[in-house]
Amino acid sequence: MAARARVPSNLPKFTGKRGDDVREWLFQIENACPVEKLTSGWFLHWSSTTRVEERTWGIFREHALQHFEASNYQSVLREKLQQLKQTADIETYNGEYSALIFQVDGMSVLDQVLFYANGLKTRTRNYVKLENPESLRDAMDLAVKFKEHTS
Repeated sequence: MAARARVPSNLPKFTGKRGDDVREWLFQIENACPVEKLTSGWFLHWSSTTRVEERTWGIFREHALQHFEASNYQSVLREKLQQLKQTADIETYNGEYSALIFQVDGMSVLDQVLFYANGLKTRTRNYVKLENPESLRDAMDLAVKFKEHTS
């Protein structure tokens, strides 16, 4: 008999209540363990109404996002990115920006770089835009480089 995968007992709970971040919960579950069986709540309903061959983590993840994520979630994330400003050191801003951009779907590289640069402090923003980076990683590296040369 094959050994069953052990699922950690301290997995985060997802209630589906307003304000719960389904993406964060999915991310935590994906990193904690391979999910074998869940037997309660929405998952139980989902699994009983989904064909066996469609009961994969990928399809579950997609359906959970459709069911629990606010319809304007992507718009809200983009607004947060647009409003994010560098108020502390560049490492803190890079961390805050990365945490948000990681959740955004379908944003062009140009927009990622533009939103990032627009949130930088004035002198750093001017330097980064003048260098015309081709990727977000390049823009972040330029901002760090500028900080190191002006400190």
